[in-house]
Amino acid sequence: MSVGKTTKVEEDFQRVLGFKEMADRWRNSHTRCLWRTTLSQRRNLNATVRLQDTLEQELALASKQLLM
Repeated sequence: MSVGKTTKVEEDFQRVLGFKEMADRWRNSHTRCLWRTTLSQRRNLNATVRLQDTLEQELALASKQLLM
């Protein structure tokens, strides 16, 4: 391989590594955010129950509208 091609391959490799690191950081922060959400939902059981009740009511209403 010539020096120019070797340099281009190294630059491409560094760019790919940078992109991978950025994607890993995003994935880790997203996972932490989801984990915090689930922890806060576990701590606030009443809010979770209310949310489930609301979802059930909306589902029942949607089913009723489909039957009309």
